[in-house]
Amino acid sequence: MYGEQLTQYVRCTGEKSWYGQPARYDWVWVKVSNKREDQDPAYGVLWGHLPYRLLKLFKLSPEGGPFWYVFLQTTTSAAGGTSERASSMVKVIKPTTGSGYVAISSDKIGGAVHLILEEPDCSGIKNKG
Repeated sequence: MYGEQLTQYVRCTGEKSWYGQPARYDWVWVKVSNKREDQDPAYGVLWGHLPYRLLKLFKLSPEGGPFWYVFLQTTTSAAGGTSERASSMVKVIKPTTGSGYVAISSDKIGGAVHLILEEPDCSGIKNKG
């Protein structure tokens, strides 16, 4: 990130199982806000990034292409991206407005995310790192 090239593998298997386990939809960092010099970064310690769940990867091939895009499940930060006192983790949740999904260019992905799910339905999600 930020000038150096780093390869990280993330997966979205669709409905297929992954080595005998349930279908896999990895979490990724997505840059959702640019910091201005006169402002604090959006989402506090997350520095303008939020973890989104990778659901589909697809390619568009018009002239001048191909272009890679991703379909993601979105999150938003609880408490403005401030880390919780006891755990030092930032809590992210499903958005309360909008569809909760977005399709964006794959170049907006900053890397893989490791999350601790508080609930099986992912409504309370904590950022691990």
